[in-house]
Amino acid sequence: MIRSHVCTNVSAFTAATLTVLASNALVLGAPASRALAQSTATPPAQATFDSLDKNRDGQVSLNEAAENDRLFVAFKELDRNRDGMLTREEFAAFENDKSSS
Repeated sequence: MIRSHVCTNVSAFTAATLTVLASNALVLGAPASRALAQSTATPPAQATFDSLDKNRDGQVSLNEAAENDRLFVAFKELDRNRDGMLTREEFAAFENDKSSS
């Protein structure tokens, strides 16, 4: 019951946010579709790496990678030096593979 209440609130918040973005775009003269596309665009690899690097040590640990199922499964293969951490360079291989699939 609590979960459905939270989902409803999140959905309402998301809808309200998109409505505000579209309204602001119209006021500023930009097409609403462009503003909505920009707000829902996939973040660049840098932002993704940074969002996974919770402790801001410049590396993604296996625990941090667990937030992303595909990354978690590929972690061992991506960790070229087998130190249990992904550097930005090792993570870039994941992003390159993800964009080509």
